[in-house]
Amino acid sequence: KITRLNDAAKSSLPEGHEVRQALDIAVNNAEELLHGRIESVAQKYLDALRNGDGSFFPDDRGLPNFLYFLSAQHFRTKGLREKLFEKSYPLGTSAYLEKTWNVVSHIFAGNLGWSLYAERKQHQLIILKNDTGIPLLTADQPTINIHAAGDDQPPERLAFYYPLSPRLAMLLLDELPQDQPTFSRQLTAAEVNAYNRTMVERSYQMVFSADRQQLESIQQKAG
Repeated sequence: KITRLNDAAKSSLPEGHEVRQALDIAVNNAEELLHGRIESVAQKYLDALRNGDGSFFPDDRGLPNFLYFLSAQHFRTKGLREKLFEKSYPLGTSAYLEKTWNVVSHIFAGNLGWSLYAERKQHQLIILKNDTGIPLLTADQPTINIHAAGDDQPPERLAFYYPLSPRLAMLLLDELPQDQPTFSRQLTAAEVNAYNRTMVERSYQMVFSADRQQLESIQQKAG
């Protein structure tokens, strides 16, 4: 209802009108409240992963909530939103997508989350431990598909990499488990650098690190 009111106000009231401003704030607050609830439900799984425990995968009753959280994290970002808007311009659907994004993004996330849950037996949940001394980066696009190429071609497979801390990450890998569906392993320095490089490449505007010198080095390389 708020979204419909906001659309009606934008079509009938001048920019800067106090009603439009109030509705914009209401829409943003509702969006943040929803994401807060999604994150709250997923918190116990994130805490478990940070403690090196992935035993909830693949059979925990709440697993759909965690997979929805990952998918929502993927679709909520400004970078992905702008990329999808850009791709929709030639199709003539950009105006519709922009107006309905707050709703459509959750539809996309719900569809992806449910697909991941339905195919969970074909995935492995890997806890990646980082004792190299090189902090893992995160960014304003915190979930990345390691199968996506840098040429904007749509990937045929999906495997989510998601940093949990400077020394820990998770990888939802789209490969049938050889033995256990969940396990942990140590990252090499080369792997940490590769994941960090990909995180920087997929970021939109911001990269985050626990190490100031690491950020300064990234900034220097970016020019």
